[in-house]
Amino acid sequence: MARNREEASEAGVRPFLTGVAHRDEKLYLFNYWGDGVVVMRGWPKPQAWTKTSSKPWWRACRPPIDLRNMAYAARYHRALSRKLAGEPLPDTDNVLQLLRSCRRKHRKGVAESTARAFQLFLSPIPADVRRAVGQFGERQWHVLSLVARCQGALELAASAPAVAFLLASPWVFASPVSKPLRLAQRLVLKKRRHVLGYFGFPATQAAVNVFNKIAARSVSARQLLHLRRCMSDSGVMKILAHLPRLNASVLWMVTDERLRSRVSPRLMEAVISRQREDGRVRLAFLIRDSLDMAVICRPGWRFPILRSVEQIEEVHDELVAEMEQLGPEAVRNVSLPKPPVPGTADIIPLDSAKELLEEGSEQHNCVGSYVNRVLDGHTFVYRMLAPERATLSIVRRGSGWALSQIAATCNRAIGQAAWQVAKEWLEGVGLSETVS
Repeated sequence: MARNREEASEAGVRPFLTGVAHRDEKLYLFNYWGDGVVVMRGWPKPQAWTKTSSKPWWRACRPPIDLRNMAYAARYHRALSRKLAGEPLPDTDNVLQLLRSCRRKHRKGVAESTARAFQLFLSPIPADVRRAVGQFGERQWHVLSLVARCQGALELAASAPAVAFLLASPWVFASPVSKPLRLAQRLVLKKRRHVLGYFGFPATQAAVNVFNKIAARSVSARQLLHLRRCMSDSGVMKILAHLPRLNASVLWMVTDERLRSRVSPRLMEAVISRQREDGRVRLAFLIRDSLDMAVICRPGWRFPILRSVEQIEEVHDELVAEMEQLGPEAVRNVSLPKPPVPGTADIIPLDSAKELLEEGSEQHNCVGSYVNRVLDGHTFVYRMLAPERATLSIVRRGSGWALSQIAATCNRAIGQAAWQVAKEWLEGVGLSETVS
């Protein structure tokens, strides 16, 4: 596989330029999700094809679109075009911070055409469809295709997104599935308990009630597969039945036995009220990391029952401070596997246990406790230097890798500029932009 344009030319493969275009009612994305081009025909009959330098023939694909990000990209490039033209921007524009920190050179014409391309792709999609599909955290193309081709799917996606998700990716939950669209059309109007039963979940009203409570942003293939394994546990089902709403963090807490025994009902009620935990599992990860650090710092210590978000953060910060006191000398001789994804000048892989502890101490976070996870080859950690100081980690997802966490000092949220740099790095190496 050619690594750059010169190598591609020498190999006789036509290199792909980078950019976005819209013509003949199709959106063209060049080097947008890694090497290659993706062509998408939009509403009302969405279809997509791709080819790469290593596989230079057209084939059908399911691109990892995010309708909300595409709408944001259209606004961003339109504002960028105005900025390059010297036109004033309103102070209320939510892309101002990103525009001010943008270090790349842009041309006005490119910004205008990019904004127009995204807008032309999005505008034919009805507003109710865009809302229903855009609320999902992953596999939006799958859901969009389902809604476009199955009568009743839009209502299902709006009222029970987790059930619609099963129909949008049936091959994940049942095997074999030779004609997924025909299967979805057959199941979409059936009772929801029959749909759950077909995919291996309990065919009961209790299971339907649980699915109806899962926030759309919290739905993922990995989460639902794990939930399916746990729904045979009456204790898990009892807890899920009593919660009025389910987000990603609470689902993780309830279905992970280690976490479930350490959290109180009061805490779970507090977590489900936090919509930020719909698309991420920050609080659940803090508990998991605290349990890991406690094994290292406080052998034999009885971990407390957590009753508030403030207690989660307090216990976590105390253990981080104790990890810092251990110092990097304690693990100087522990070598780690080579990170699977290359870094950049601003995103640097940490390839030793000593560096993990130093990063945890400098950033006041818990990555120093990740030594065993990295040794197992399931997690790798990177140091971000610019546009702001942050720490990020990637985790194994099937045969590939996805972004797991990214946070500034003391686990604070990063700014939009740092998000943009991380997004460009992810796209450059073909990673999934799935942040917990």
